[in-house]
Amino acid sequence: MNTLAPETGFLFAGICYVAWWYLCGKIITKGLFSIHASEGSLGYVLYKRILAVFFFFLLPLVFLRFTHQNFLDWFSLSNVYETAIVSIAISAPLIIINLITGKQAENIQLYPEIRTEQWDRKLILLSAVSWIAYLFAYEFLFRGCMFFLLLKNYNFTLAFAINVIVYSFAHFPKNMRETLAALPFGGILCWACSYTENIWPAIIAHIVLALSNEWIALYAITREKRL
Repeated sequence: MNTLAPETGFLFAGICYVAWWYLCGKIITKGLFSIHASEGSLGYVLYKRILAVFFFFLLPLVFLRFTHQNFLDWFSLSNVYETAIVSIAISAPLIIINLITGKQAENIQLYPEIRTEQWDRKLILLSAVSWIAYLFAYEFLFRGCMFFLLLKNYNFTLAFAINVIVYSFAHFPKNMRETLAALPFGGILCWACSYTENIWPAIIAHIVLALSNEWIALYAITREKRL
């Protein structure tokens, strides 16, 4: 079997993302998951993240496997030292930024995604594990299928531009703040992946960003209730 063009992987990834987004909307509007489902319910958030693992990782993985497109080099850790340094260099500033912005009202309106009054250690752990699984799949889709595949046929500048634009547009349903923030953040992740030749810096940095933001927002909400 001949290897399909890398563009097919990019397009398939785009279809997977649209399908995920569509089904997440259907869960709410049509009550496919629960008649009590809401965007902030525990069931909906977990379902959305599990669904993402299927559409962002498993389906593209099978597609790439049967189209003979080599993706194993994305996970290569032959340059562990560089990967670790780059990951730390990106992650550390993200924590600092979250310490400043994570407590702001605009951020607390969106995070934590699970909108419940009762947070305990089990829920914090459950949310963290689901975040990690979700973001691993998310970066496989965006930095793997939608960046590294393009690098096989196009130069860095074009692959970079396409990825950043698509990545930013994917944040549009949330708000303009995250849509604009996705431009530099997506660019940094693309550079990091290109420099280290794997997707691990993007996975690590994105997980650090999400978890630190959730925990800081949760701390701010809990502290406000105690005052």
